[in-house]
Amino acid sequence: MHVVVADNEAKTVQSIKKVLEKQIKGIKVFIALSDTKSVLQKIEEVSPALIILGVNLKDLNGLDIAKYLYSTGNKSEVILISSYNYFEFAREAIRLDVHDYLLKPLIESQLVESCIDALDKFSEKTERASETEIKEKNIQEARRHVEYSLMYSALFNGEASEEIKNYKKLFLLGDIGYILNIEIDSFDSDSLINLKKDDVKINNFLRKIVSEHNNCIVGARMLNRILIWVDSSEKGRKVPDSPMADIKLAAHIIVSLKERFFVNVSIGVGGEKSILNLHASYEEAVRCLRYKGVHNVVRIRDVEQAEVSPTEYNELENRLLKSIKFGKAEIINLFVELLDQIRGLEENVYRNKIFEILVLASHEARLAGQNILDYIDFKQYFENNWDLPIEQVERWAYQRFEYLINSVQTSRLEIRSDAVNSAIRYMEEHYMEEITLEEIARYIGISPQHFSKIFKEETGINYIEWLTNLRLDIAKRLLAEGGKTIKEVCYQVGYNDPNYFSRIFRKNVKTSPSEFAKCIFLNNPAKK
Repeated sequence: MHVVVADNEAKTVQSIKKVLEKQIKGIKVFIALSDTKSVLQKIEEVSPALIILGVNLKDLNGLDIAKYLYSTGNKSEVILISSYNYFEFAREAIRLDVHDYLLKPLIESQLVESCIDALDKFSEKTERASETEIKEKNIQEARRHVEYSLMYSALFNGEASEEIKNYKKLFLLGDIGYILNIEIDSFDSDSLINLKKDDVKINNFLRKIVSEHNNCIVGARMLNRILIWVDSSEKGRKVPDSPMADIKLAAHIIVSLKERFFVNVSIGVGGEKSILNLHASYEEAVRCLRYKGVHNVVRIRDVEQAEVSPTEYNELENRLLKSIKFGKAEIINLFVELLDQIRGLEENVYRNKIFEILVLASHEARLAGQNILDYIDFKQYFENNWDLPIEQVERWAYQRFEYLINSVQTSRLEIRSDAVNSAIRYMEEHYMEEITLEEIARYIGISPQHFSKIFKEETGINYIEWLTNLRLDIAKRLLAEGGKTIKEVCYQVGYNDPNYFSRIFRKNVKTSPSEFAKCIFLNNPAKK
């Protein structure tokens, strides 16, 4: 069994470790640094049966950590230790089912006895809960997959009306509802969530809190987005209806995710639609967040349409293609925004622009996915879809675009881990700045040593070599284009010293920047 110990006094922690490993057979004691994030990370890492916490840690006391563990359903036993006999602490510890509250200086026999009792209690709880938890987990897993299937059918399969009716009966759903588009904006430094690893945990939590207000269907995560269909029919509501019910629910979700996972999100709220017209509410919910500004919740009913110039449209199109290339989370938002801006065009022109966007996106996705996409016969695609009603063309376009993006993401995950992909994207966007190993590791959320190790394993070179190659590739392009001095190119690609830049350039390119530029000039008549 594993035990985690954390306290401000290093001497106390070492004494506890020594005593417990000597007196109790079959345990391994892990020491966590005395700050909240380190304690929670160690708990996540080793899944202890027992956690021993000092009341006064650096940035949060042990009782607050016990509250957090209690709220998340953590099954570990907890023992609190303190130099002071706080009555309020002891009373709160009892409410949270903390196993014991021991005072310093610790008495060895009392500590050992309390720990043995706690470990025995943990073993009994684990044995009793195993069979029930397995059954419950299987039921939840089955429901989750059925919900994913319902959401996908309702959003992207225009021929699934009978299938959706069957799902309605299964989940006792009403006819009317709206989409919540929950977009993860950022993670606090204390967040322990990994989007890829903790999908199920996040979705189960969302289902639990939304179900307190309305029946709902939770969809699978798509990049940084999770979609929820909220049943707003009379049979689907569990709280009294009000004009602000959707805003209140969205605000509750934002606060709950912040408290539970230290995650910051924004939510777009689509309009109420028939479940057979769910895609329209989805599109509105995605579109809403173009207007979020300082607000974390935006409803479609509060959004006004804005005219956009051709120049702005072209800039938006370029941002979309760049986002596909670098795997940014805003891809779907940009796609929806592009369609939204051209929706007022004459219908045939609108159709043509939709196909144009898909061709450009498909080309960029094929390059970004390293040729993993199948050959696409666009001529056949267009002939099959041109005469469909415009609503079906839009639905098909969304479905095709989701496939393209998921293909690129799958390819990248197969080739490199999320951490390495994030590091590469970060360098591609910040190569003109001074970038340190510690800065990249902090951005990704892992230690510099671990980042350095996995980057070398997955790419074959260290991050400095990768960054240098990136900067020199851009420098060669700038020199080839002409119009800039060596010093200007040096500063533009992230170097502060032109002499150092020249040495690095010569070492890697086997010629100096000036000789490289001169050679390009002599061999390109157009530049003479």
